[in-house]
Amino acid sequence: MKKFFVFLGLAVLAVAPSYAVMDSQTFTLQAIATATNSRTLVLRGELEAVKVDVVGVSTGSINVATAELTAFNKTAIGADATFLPRSATHTTAGVAATFVGGTNDTANTVYAKIPLAGEVTVRLIGETAAATTNNMIVTLVYKK
Repeated sequence: MKKFFVFLGLAVLAVAPSYAVMDSQTFTLQAIATATNSRTLVLRGELEAVKVDVVGVSTGSINVATAELTAFNKTAIGADATFLPRSATHTTAGVAATFVGGTNDTANTVYAKIPLAGEVTVRLIGETAAATTNNMIVTLVYKK
């Protein structure tokens, strides 16, 4: 009887629906003048959003990249903002995937969320005067 309940429990787990879980990772970065500061972590999932919290008076560029692709790149950030980066998809032939429709009768590019699988580096490149310290907190929101 005990084996039956163990089997039943495993069967329920096997057929139970699985749901993606949202998570976030925060990167606190500081760059003096036009210097660059970066931090790398291993993340796996789909990038949902890049939230930038500018601390004090700071202006800089934020770059989020993996070894294979640049997931996000924005210059002249001087105020708090949230970005929803997407990437153009491709067909099996390697050309941009498009559809016709919407508000016009021309080809429109298909966009999708950006996959993250491995090391993800977030860079802050300062864009201010020599004596200025640029502080930004970058939060990556991703679906596991």
